[in-house]
Amino acid sequence: MNQRSKALTLTRTLFNTYDINIKFTGIKFINLLQFNSQLMTLKLKGLVSNTEYEALREIKGIIDEIQNFDALRDYQLLVEKIEKLIEYNETKAESRDSNFVDMIQFLSATSKESIVNTEEFNKFNRYMHVERNIQNVLEAELEAMKYKDKALVFLVGSVGDGKSHLISYLNSVRSDLFEGVEIYNDATESDNPHKTAVETLSNKLDGYFSGKYKKMIIAINIGMLHNLLTYLVNNDLLSNLIHIIEDSKIFSSEGMENIIYRSEDVRFISFLKEEIYTVKDGNIESEFYNNILSKVFTQSEENPFYAAFVKDDGDKREEPIYINYRLLLNPRVQATIRFLLIKIQIENKRILTTRSVLNFLYDIIVPETNAKNNDSYLPTLLFENHERSQVLKSIAKQDPLLTQSTLLDQLNIDLYNAIDFEKQCKDILGASFYSEVEPIILLIKGLNKHKRKFEMIIRLHFLYDFSNYGTEHYISFIRLYDEIDKSKKAKKEVYSKLLKALYAWNGSPQDNYIYSDSIKPNSKLLLGLNIKPKILSIESSRNMTIDVKMDINDNIYQLNIDYNLFNLLEKIDEGYILKETDKEGAVMFSKFIEDILNEIKSLDSTIIHLTRSNASYIIKDVNFGYEIGSVKS
Repeated sequence: MNQRSKALTLTRTLFNTYDINIKFTGIKFINLLQFNSQLMTLKLKGLVSNTEYEALREIKGIIDEIQNFDALRDYQLLVEKIEKLIEYNETKAESRDSNFVDMIQFLSATSKESIVNTEEFNKFNRYMHVERNIQNVLEAELEAMKYKDKALVFLVGSVGDGKSHLISYLNSVRSDLFEGVEIYNDATESDNPHKTAVETLSNKLDGYFSGKYKKMIIAINIGMLHNLLTYLVNNDLLSNLIHIIEDSKIFSSEGMENIIYRSEDVRFISFLKEEIYTVKDGNIESEFYNNILSKVFTQSEENPFYAAFVKDDGDKREEPIYINYRLLLNPRVQATIRFLLIKIQIENKRILTTRSVLNFLYDIIVPETNAKNNDSYLPTLLFENHERSQVLKSIAKQDPLLTQSTLLDQLNIDLYNAIDFEKQCKDILGASFYSEVEPIILLIKGLNKHKRKFEMIIRLHFLYDFSNYGTEHYISFIRLYDEIDKSKKAKKEVYSKLLKALYAWNGSPQDNYIYSDSIKPNSKLLLGLNIKPKILSIESSRNMTIDVKMDINDNIYQLNIDYNLFNLLEKIDEGYILKETDKEGAVMFSKFIEDILNEIKSLDSTIIHLTRSNASYIIKDVNFGYEIGSVKS
């Protein structure tokens, strides 16, 4: 059978499959207006998926080409596309169940399953439990409490970080630890309508210190603990507890020194001091995020999310919620999600609680009910959903489209000029990942605007391989942070970048001189101060900063270089020209420079630069007075 005959036979089969009622004797005589009308009816009645609709539209376009040009290659293409669609139709899911849709709701912050109390700990909560270092600390403290006459433990953290869950979990598996222990699990609630939460908590604590309760554990948010301290001070209550809270330094900028603070019979165990990620061998890892992602995406029947997905025949379903979950089953996509979560913590100093992470996963799997179909897939939910949560607001700033690179420019050109869009996408994404996202590609192909197609493809590419999209400075920071305490080369590298930025901030007439003020259009005279910087120490801190201590003209200065400042230092080192907005954004470095300029005295000489004549003069302090000379530009 030749290609023309085969195309005709397959077209009849296709029309029968989708109940498209058009009479025709040959492909050249198909009424495309009727075809389009019936295609729209199928779409509006929900009789075809979005993938099928776009595939049928593409087939209609090929038939149009055949009717205009009757080229053999178009018949061959028609055969290929119809065979692919028929195969898809034969293998698509028969199930219309919604077990997975119901199950994934448990990740939402609005789900009752996200709030756990000490009296109830069900099978799902037990499955979702992730072991953390703070659990070992609390368990050890509760174990020690068994042998004490009196003990008070504050479990401190942020809203949704798992304080109640942890107490509930330990209460279910080690109930012996809670014998004779009063549990106060929600310090934000009042049990008396005539009392505030802080008054109720104060009364509870008074019960402990008066001897009513011998042992007590309190789960409390850091904000509520601060309110309690203020209340106790203002009302001159429990002075001993006031001193313990203040001595713990839990409200200082650095926080407590360790995850636990002990004083007399009182303990503070803080989620805020728990290390969520670690740096080793130049790489950053997070067992916490690994475990959370594993709970949701492990392909095992023990995973209730995956079990519901399988029960719904999720591998063959074309609804966005199933496609999004399928994508997230890919280990490389999970690696990108983990990378983004850690990066926003380091870059934005954002504390991510367990609840906020689980809710984030819900938000990138489940589109809002009013979302357009093309806006319902993972790439868009991840980067264009900033109003849905604070986490997504931070992640929107990591959009690969914001990267300035030749790679992005080249991919844009390649996609715009592509004769075969699907083949070009396969070349960009790789055959394996392309097969996973093919339903999305078909939808993208149907979009009219190139810009939207480009955005979707780039974001998909980023999900599969984030390393090509502006991560160099971040990786460099992690490497130097890891090496700084043991490598002179790393110290020199940081010092070199710092020194270059120091001279670039206000400008420098020549080596070892910095201008006392930044150059402005109305500046008439600039003073170049002679400086002699000397490094005293460069070391890493527990707060993910590189801390520098230096001597400049016999004055000591300290600077904490976090990722954001390092990123700016790296850009300056690469030749970036500073803008005023950069200086306004780098508050700590601006203050560092300001302190230097306010305190130092120029050494043996000062350079004076006259901006109108562009002439520079150097004034030197000699034995019996001053010597003035010109400076060559």
